[in-house]
Parts: sequence; C-alpha cells; structure tokens
Amino acid sequence: MRALLPPSWRWRASGRTAFIAGAALMASLRDGPGLAFFAASPSTRPRLSPLLVVLDLDETLVHATLCRPSNLGPEQEQEIPSWLPSRLAQPKVDFQATGKGLVLGLGEEVPLFVSLRPGARDFVSWLLREQGVEVAVYTAGTEAYAQQSLEQLGLSGVSAALFRDECVPLGLPITKDLTKLGRDLSRVVLVDNARRSFWLQPENGLLVSDWKGRNATDSELERVREELLKLLSVEDVRPLLKAQLPVSDGPSLLPFLALSAAAAGVLAVLSSRGGQPPDA
Repeated sequence: MRALLPPSWRWRASGRTAFIAGAALMASLRDGPGLAFFAASPSTRPRLSPLLVVLDLDETLVHATLCRPSNLGPEQEQEIPSWLPSRLAQPKVDFQATGKGLVLGLGEEVPLFVSLRPGARDFVSWLLREQGVEVAVYTAGTEAYAQQSLEQLGLSGVSAALFRDECVPLGLPITKDLTKLGRDLSRVVLVDNARRSFWLQPENGLLVSDWKGRNATDSELERVREELLKLLSVEDVRPLLKAQLPVSDGPSLLPFLALSAAAAGVLAVLSSRGGQPPDA
C-alpha cells in the first residue's frame, strides 16, 4: 500500500523531480545536437557589414547637354553663348550647371542643362534612410561639374565621392576601379549605365538603362531599388550580380591595353622629336 506524504513533502518531492529533469535536459542540450540549434539562431550570427551602393551620375541619375532648351526667356537667352546648339525636342531641364573641358578643344566654362531621371531624388532619399546601406558616388565627370549634381540630388554628404581623375584609362575608354574605395567587394554594388565601368570588377555591377532625358515615364530606378533590397541580406553580392551580367558582355581587356600601349609609344616618339610627326 502506497504511503501518503504530507502536502509539504509532496511539493518538495515534485520540485526535486523537476530539478532533476531540468538538469538532464540541459546536459542533453550541452552534449547533444540540440546545442547546434541555438548556435545557428539569427541573433547569434555575425552582423553583415553595410551594403555600399556606388552611384554613377551621367546617364544613370542625370542627363546633361549643351543644347539650349527651346523655352528659354529673353534674359536667360542673353546669358548663353550663341554658338551653343538649340534643340526643339529638348528634354525638361531641372537645373543649370557649368562644365569645363567636356568637349575637345573647349577650355572655357559653358552652361550645361541637366535633367534628373524620374524618381532620382526619391531614390537617393530612400538610400540615405535605409538601414544597412551606405552611399558613395563614382563618376567620370569632373569634380567641379559633378558637385553641382550632387548638391541637387542631396548627395553632398555621401561616404565617398570619386571623380574623373580616379577613373582608369584603358586606351580611349575609361573604366572604374572599385578597389579605390577600400571596401570588401563582397558588399559593394556599382549602379551604372556603362558596361565599361564594370570591366575591372564585373561581378559588382548592376547595369541600368541609359537616361537621355526624354522619357517622362521612366521607372528604371524602381527596378534598381527592388534589386538592391534583394542584396541587403546577402553575405556576398557578387554571385547574384554576376548572374545578371552575361559572360559575353564582359570585354577582353587586351585590345584596349594594346591600344593604350600603342598610344603611349606614339606620344613618346612625338616627344623625342619635339612634338613633330615621325616623318616630319
């Protein structure tokens, strides 16, 4: 016959049983596979470094032209050199900037008429607010010209800004070298409309369509935003970006390096002859 324990004793007995069971459970978690579950929990994973979004300017976010808009007033018309071409179908102009040396043989500053890509300011504002994102700019434009566009877009305080003198010449074209930013390239994406900008790091490029200032319904930046959202939680963005840029699009650098070497050789010959052609 089972002896009945006093109520206080029964409570102590049940508590002791629970303690023993709890200790056994902790031991099994410590020695068994159950501990791996806790080790793999998201809260204990190392945090990803910020995604560095590197933005191109011309034909990606803005379009600048020398052509005069057809709707200028008389006072504005007087301030513009008469030799600048006029275009009847000139796109909407969002602001006016100045540029120098943008045309061969042009040494003076000239007015440039700049159109923003639809949604450009909202896109930039979203990037600057988004957690886990840092923004940089890498443009083939001169610093003096580019700073005017950066101010209009609200990009004056970005993490880094590289200009034409930081681009890499490969013969006649120039490309961009993301290693100049000093970041781990596994978390860097370059948003650019020019394929040549990706030649040195093709796995870090997000190609966008050209913006020429005419399509008022352009929605390319919405697509870019969706693509960037996919990359935010990715440890290494390069496999995903590589899949979007076919291998056939990647150029062979040899022709351009050869052209660069040939051009350097011609310049050396001209220099040795006092600037005269070889057969002069």
